[in-house]
Amino acid sequence: WEAPKQFQLEFAYDYDGLDKDGCPVVAIPFGKWDVRKAVESGQKAIYLRYFDQL
Repeated sequence: WEAPKQFQLEFAYDYDGLDKDGCPVVAIPFGKWDVRKAVESGQKAIYLRYFDQL
């Protein structure tokens, strides 16, 4: 599943690679994400699926 382009732009995150144990390192700027806007516009299910795929 690939999230809509709007979500990829509005809810951007940085994948920084893998740590020494092979686990993904991801930087998520939650303070910049307007989650309320997504939920109030009826896109809660898409947001949750997008977040789960991270």
